[in-house]
Amino acid sequence: ELLMSTLNTDSPLHAFIAYNEVQQPVACSLLHPGDGVAGIYQVGTIPEARRKGYGKAVTYAALQYAAQLGCQISILIATQMGGPLYEKMGFQDVLRSNVYLFSPD
Repeated sequence: ELLMSTLNTDSPLHAFIAYNEVQQPVACSLLHPGDGVAGIYQVGTIPEARRKGYGKAVTYAALQYAAQLGCQISILIATQMGGPLYEKMGFQDVLRSNVYLFSPD
């Protein structure tokens, strides 16, 4: 089961949540549409629910809703674990980036 909600009436952000068969939330994604581009962020699945299609479902839900809003391009940032899933879904790897961590002394 999938649920979509907006964070508040003024927010362009839409959250998608997947639930397992016992109605426990197991995956989520966040859609931020703007100027015809859909940014899909914070896609995550709890460890025990991985590789069961939940992450794919919340990503597709965000893509479908973005298309309804008129978005023609979708972008996301993938981890090494998620990259193969998104490539299977049709996303193309167009940029590699470094992640920097700052830890004050």
